[in-house]
Amino acid sequence: MVSDHNGGLQVYIDIMDEFYSTSETNSGVALTECITRADLWALAGMEAIQYASENSQCRRQDCTNPNEEHPPITFRQGRVDCTTSPNTDAEHEFPEALWTDRSLIIDYFANMFGFSVKETVAILGAHTIGQARPFGSGFRHAWVERQKTFNNQYYIDMLDAGLNWESKNVGGRRNPKYEWTSSGLVRPNTGAPVTTMMLNADMALIMEMTEVTSDGEVTGCTYETCFKVDDDGASWVREFAADNELFLREFGAVFEKMIEHGYSSADGRLVE
Repeated sequence: MVSDHNGGLQVYIDIMDEFYSTSETNSGVALTECITRADLWALAGMEAIQYASENSQCRRQDCTNPNEEHPPITFRQGRVDCTTSPNTDAEHEFPEALWTDRSLIIDYFANMFGFSVKETVAILGAHTIGQARPFGSGFRHAWVERQKTFNNQYYIDMLDAGLNWESKNVGGRRNPKYEWTSSGLVRPNTGAPVTTMMLNADMALIMEMTEVTSDGEVTGCTYETCFKVDDDGASWVREFAADNELFLREFGAVFEKMIEHGYSSADGRLVE
C-alpha cells in the first residue's frame, strides 16, 4: 500500500481481511479454506454493484421496490493470492485524475486490460458509486447526488450544462486540488443544495481543456467554452446517458473482463 494512488484504502482492506480471516460458511467451514482473498474481493465488488443497481429506484436502505435491472456479471473463482496478500509493496501504474488528454486514458485501459474505447467509457461509469475523500485522494465530493446507487447518472450529469460545472480548488492553499464542481443540484426530499464533481479525467471524455496548470486548474476555457469533441469516446458517453439498460449491459461485460484479467476459463483456472 505504498502508492499514493491507494490513499485511504487501508481501512477497507482491514475490514475485508478481518471478514475473510474470521468468517465461516453456513456449514461451518472456514472461509479461508474455500475461497482466496482475490476471489472474495472480486465477488464483493460484483455484489456491491448488484446491490447498488437495485437501490437505483430507492432512497432508503430498506428498499421495498428494488430495480430489477442488473449488470449481467458471471462470477468464476480460481484466482491465486500473491504471497504477501493482503498487502504488497509492488508499485503499479494507474491513470491520473488530472489527465486532460483522453488518449492517455484510452491507451492506459487498452494496454493494461485490452479494453476498447466503448469498454473504457463503460468501466468509468463505476464512478457513479461512492465519493472522493480529502484524506485519501485530496479530492472531495461524490460524482453523482445518489452515490449509493448504480445507474447511468454519471454520463447524464457529465453532459448537463445546467449543473453549472466549474474548475475549482477543493484542496486548499497548501495542497491545491482542482476538480469540476457542480452547483445546480438539490436533494429532492429536503431541498438542500448538493455539490457533486467530475475529475479532469472524466471531463476529458467529452471536451478539450486548454491552459491547464500542474494542479489541474483549467484556465483556458470554461465548461461552456471548452471544445466539445465528437469522437468514439464522447459518442459512447451520449449513448450511455440515453440508455441505462445499454450501460448496465456493457458495464457488466467489461467488469467481468476486468476481474478475470490474467486468467482464462478456457485453461480451467477459473470455474463457475
